[in-house]
Amino acid sequence: MLKSQRINFGALCILGVMFLILVSGLRSNALTADEPAHITMGYLFLARGQAALWVPPEYRTQLFANALSALPLYLSQPHISVEALPGWDSNFPQLFHAFVVESDFSMGQLQVLARIPTVFLTLVGGAVTFRWARELFGQEAGLLSLIFWAFEPNLLAHGRLATTDISITVLGILALYCVWRWTQAPSVWLALVSALSLGGVLLSKPSGIIWGGFIALVIFNPLRLYRRRQVNLRGIFSGAGILFGSGLLLWAAYGFTWGRIST
Repeated sequence: MLKSQRINFGALCILGVMFLILVSGLRSNALTADEPAHITMGYLFLARGQAALWVPPEYRTQLFANALSALPLYLSQPHISVEALPGWDSNFPQLFHAFVVESDFSMGQLQVLARIPTVFLTLVGGAVTFRWARELFGQEAGLLSLIFWAFEPNLLAHGRLATTDISITVLGILALYCVWRWTQAPSVWLALVSALSLGGVLLSKPSGIIWGGFIALVIFNPLRLYRRRQVNLRGIFSGAGILFGSGLLLWAAYGFTWGRIST
């Protein structure tokens, strides 16, 4: 077996071990304090769209991460009448308590379905980390980076929870990786994936703007855009398109509305 094949097989084995560790606690670990609210908000947004944005700001600014967690629940039971639950349109803590306790989902079903997207997103983060490190420093470095990722205590702890932390982390890494690849060999495909990833970051948590700032620094790095006394206008406009596309995705999630959301 060639060296690269052994490295790739080893990476798959490490990701497999991480997957087994993560899924082992999907049902045995009780819901954390934040998960019911995130799951409920995600389901409300998938089911009612803009009508669900009356909830507190800390939940309506995390639409992608919340919707991702709630997607398996929504696909399995899309017809729950959320308007009939106590607290609809007035009392969010009462509403998410009613959704968790009084909906058609058993507690075990709710925990597994809502947490599975985070598990797979964590594995995606490991795969991106492996590939990026391999491209920068070689195959052994890629495998070592994956080992650090797969057995990092914080990632193992949060990698099976229906919260926003893994979403912003993995999508941020993916966006940075795609932008880095785009700076090496610009293409429409890489620009599109970069914009979508950064848009997901911005929709996962308000602190995603920090990732946006780092990515903007990479895109508009003067050392890359100004060479031999010539300005790379194509790179500037293409990079601006990435940032504009991510902002457009953020705006689209709120129905292209403008102004303060009423509470």
